[in-house]
Amino acid sequence: MLQVIPPVSSLIGLKKLVHETVSLSQNASLSELEFAQRVDHDELQVLYEDFIVPNHLRHLWKIPKRLYSQFMRFIVSDAKFQFPTKRPFTLAKAFKIPFTRPFKTSRSKGSSYPSGHAASIWFVAYYLAPKLTISQKRTLFRLANKMCRSRMIAGVHTTQDIKEAKRLAKVFLQYHSETAHI
Repeated sequence: MLQVIPPVSSLIGLKKLVHETVSLSQNASLSELEFAQRVDHDELQVLYEDFIVPNHLRHLWKIPKRLYSQFMRFIVSDAKFQFPTKRPFTLAKAFKIPFTRPFKTSRSKGSSYPSGHAASIWFVAYYLAPKLTISQKRTLFRLANKMCRSRMIAGVHTTQDIKEAKRLAKVFLQYHSETAHI
């Protein structure tokens, strides 16, 4: 069903991705760093707290746990092991790129590709999107992108990690909506 696209593996491509992450991290504002720490701790809680949904629409947050768990098991147990990828802070050290992580992350262990946090965020965003107005959808997607950017600010992901997680969430939910009529 889901196929993971291989990540960039050339040294030049990896260096470029690491430089991008390092630059983003080192130029982050204090509020961006604080937000990144919140996201690191619990991305779903931040999504729930920061995406303002009127009380009469709170029922939208009922995400099917079985489907969510199935997707996240795929990300954590399968996708991350298909293409083991070092985290940007580890690659920076190997490439001798000066980088001091802004804070120690609490849940960033193992392979960087694809991002588990981003997969989780985009699963929820894509699941909720069909139930929202265009304006709400834009707001939700802006927040999801901001949260994914925070993973780069934390120095634990590159753009390729985020993009693949986003793609996998979209494909997974499209497949399940076509076959199971979510």
